[in-house]
Amino acid sequence: MNNRGFTLLELIIVIAIIGIMTSVTLVYLGDSRKDRELEVAAREVAAAVREAQNNALTGKNASSTCNSYVFTYGGSNYSVSNNSGCSNPPIQYTLKNKVTFQNSGSFSFSIPFGVLSPNNNTVITLQNQTSTTIKTINVCVYPPGRVEEKRIGEGC
Repeated sequence: MNNRGFTLLELIIVIAIIGIMTSVTLVYLGDSRKDRELEVAAREVAAAVREAQNNALTGKNASSTCNSYVFTYGGSNYSVSNNSGCSNPPIQYTLKNKVTFQNSGSFSFSIPFGVLSPNNNTVITLQNQTSTTIKTINVCVYPPGRVEEKRIGEGC
Protein backbone atom coordinates (compact mmCIF):
# COMPACT_ATOMS: atom_id res chain seq x y z
CA MET A 1 0.00 0.00 0.00
CA ASN A 2 1.26 3.38 -0.93
CA ASN A 3 -0.52 5.94 1.28
CA ARG A 4 0.32 9.50 0.57
CA GLY A 5 -0.60 12.18 3.06
CA PHE A 6 0.02 13.33 6.58
CA THR A 7 -0.92 11.69 9.82
CA LEU A 8 -3.07 13.48 12.35
CA LEU A 9 -0.10 13.80 14.70
CA GLU A 10 1.99 15.55 12.02
CA LEU A 11 -0.80 18.03 11.31
CA ILE A 12 -1.23 18.83 15.03
CA ILE A 13 2.52 19.45 15.41
CA VAL A 14 2.58 21.81 12.41
CA ILE A 15 -0.46 23.74 13.68
CA ALA A 16 1.16 24.06 17.14
CA ILE A 17 4.38 25.42 15.61
CA ILE A 18 2.42 27.97 13.53
CA GLY A 19 0.49 29.03 16.65
CA ILE A 20 3.66 29.57 18.68
CA MET A 21 5.29 31.58 15.87
CA THR A 22 2.16 33.74 15.51
CA SER A 23 1.96 34.53 19.23
CA VAL A 24 5.64 35.52 19.37
CA THR A 25 5.18 37.77 16.33
CA LEU A 26 2.10 39.48 17.79
CA VAL A 27 3.88 40.22 21.09
CA TYR A 28 6.84 41.71 19.21
CA LEU A 29 4.61 43.84 16.98
CA GLY A 30 2.72 45.19 20.00
CA ASP A 31 5.96 46.36 21.65
CA SER A 32 7.18 47.80 18.38
CA ARG A 33 4.01 49.89 18.00
CA LYS A 34 4.45 51.35 21.50
CA ASP A 35 8.09 52.17 20.69
CA ARG A 36 7.04 54.00 17.51
CA GLU A 37 4.39 55.99 19.41
CA LEU A 38 7.06 57.08 21.90
CA GLU A 39 9.50 58.05 19.14
CA VAL A 40 6.82 60.06 17.31
CA ALA A 41 5.97 61.92 20.52
CA ALA A 42 9.66 62.76 21.06
CA ARG A 43 9.91 64.13 17.51
CA GLU A 44 6.80 66.28 18.06
CA VAL A 45 8.18 67.67 21.35
CA ALA A 46 11.56 68.40 19.74
CA ALA A 47 9.78 70.20 16.88
CA ALA A 48 7.90 72.40 19.37
CA VAL A 49 11.17 73.21 21.19
CA ARG A 50 12.72 74.16 17.85
CA GLU A 51 9.68 76.31 17.10
CA ALA A 52 10.20 78.25 20.33
CA GLN A 53 13.90 78.60 19.53
CA ASN A 54 13.24 79.77 15.96
CA ASN A 55 10.64 82.31 17.14
CA ALA A 56 13.23 83.75 19.53
CA LEU A 57 15.94 83.85 16.85
CA THR A 58 13.69 85.63 14.36
CA GLY A 59 12.30 88.01 16.98
CA LYS A 60 8.70 87.04 16.28
CA ASN A 61 6.32 89.28 18.29
CA ALA A 62 9.27 90.95 20.02
CA SER A 63 8.78 94.10 22.09
CA SER A 64 10.21 95.63 25.24
CA THR A 65 7.98 93.37 27.36
CA CYS A 66 8.03 90.32 25.05
CA ASN A 67 11.67 89.32 25.15
CA SER A 68 11.67 85.49 25.28
CA TYR A 69 9.84 82.34 24.26
CA VAL A 70 9.02 79.84 26.99
CA PHE A 71 8.59 76.08 26.57
CA THR A 72 6.57 74.50 29.41
CA TYR A 73 5.88 70.78 29.84
CA GLY A 74 4.32 68.36 32.31
CA GLY A 75 1.77 65.56 32.51
CA SER A 76 0.63 65.04 28.94
CA ASN A 77 0.62 68.72 27.89
CA TYR A 78 3.21 71.17 26.68
CA SER A 79 3.13 74.70 25.32
CA VAL A 80 5.13 77.40 23.56
CA SER A 81 4.45 80.97 24.65
CA ASN A 82 5.96 84.41 24.99
CA ASN A 83 7.09 85.33 28.47
CA SER A 84 4.47 86.74 30.86
CA GLY A 85 3.55 90.29 30.04
CA CYS A 86 2.81 89.53 26.39
CA SER A 87 -0.70 89.46 24.99
CA ASN A 88 -0.08 86.51 22.65
CA PRO A 89 -1.85 83.32 23.76
CA PRO A 90 0.30 80.20 24.23
CA ILE A 91 0.26 77.42 21.65
CA GLN A 92 -0.95 74.30 23.47
CA TYR A 93 -0.06 70.71 22.55
CA THR A 94 -1.13 67.34 23.98
CA LEU A 95 0.79 64.06 23.81
CA LYS A 96 -1.10 61.16 22.24
CA ASN A 97 -1.33 57.39 22.81
CA LYS A 98 -0.88 57.45 26.60
CA VAL A 99 2.59 59.00 26.32
CA THR A 100 3.37 61.33 29.23
CA PHE A 101 6.25 63.43 30.51
CA GLN A 102 8.22 61.74 33.28
CA ASN A 103 9.28 65.14 34.60
CA SER A 104 7.92 68.67 34.31
CA GLY A 105 9.46 72.09 33.94
CA SER A 106 10.07 75.01 31.67
CA PHE A 107 12.88 76.87 29.98
CA SER A 108 13.12 79.84 27.66
CA PHE A 109 14.95 81.20 24.65
CA SER A 110 15.73 84.92 24.77
CA ILE A 111 15.02 87.26 21.86
CA PRO A 112 16.97 87.96 19.58
CA PHE A 113 19.82 85.47 20.06
CA GLY A 114 17.90 82.39 21.24
CA VAL A 115 20.02 81.95 24.37
CA LEU A 116 18.76 79.07 26.53
CA SER A 117 17.78 79.92 30.09
CA PRO A 118 18.65 78.30 32.44
CA ASN A 119 22.01 77.95 30.74
CA ASN A 120 22.53 74.21 31.25
CA ASN A 121 21.58 70.97 29.52
CA THR A 122 17.84 70.39 29.73
CA VAL A 123 16.52 66.84 29.56
CA ILE A 124 12.85 66.26 28.73
CA THR A 125 11.92 62.63 29.44
CA LEU A 126 8.84 61.06 27.88
CA GLN A 127 7.45 57.70 28.95
CA ASN A 128 5.02 55.12 27.67
CA GLN A 129 3.81 52.59 30.20
CA THR A 130 2.54 49.18 29.21
CA SER A 131 1.16 46.58 31.59
CA THR A 132 4.64 45.20 32.27
CA THR A 133 7.24 47.87 31.43
CA ILE A 134 7.86 51.59 31.31
CA LYS A 135 9.88 52.78 28.33
CA THR A 136 11.44 56.23 28.23
CA ILE A 137 12.94 58.46 25.58
CA ASN A 138 14.80 61.75 26.05
CA VAL A 139 14.72 65.05 24.19
CA CYS A 140 17.92 66.95 24.98
CA VAL A 141 18.27 70.74 24.72
CA TYR A 142 21.83 72.05 24.92
CA PRO A 143 22.92 75.67 25.63
CA PRO A 144 24.57 76.16 22.19
CA GLY A 145 21.14 75.56 20.65
CA ARG A 146 21.23 71.91 19.62
CA VAL A 147 18.00 69.94 20.15
CA GLU A 148 18.20 66.13 19.88
CA GLU A 149 15.79 63.24 20.21
CA LYS A 150 17.61 60.22 21.62
CA ARG A 151 16.81 56.55 21.10
CA ILE A 152 14.67 54.67 23.58
CA GLY A 153 16.61 54.19 26.81
CA GLU A 154 19.51 56.42 25.69
CA GLY A 155 20.59 59.35 27.88
CA CYS A 156 21.73 62.83 26.95
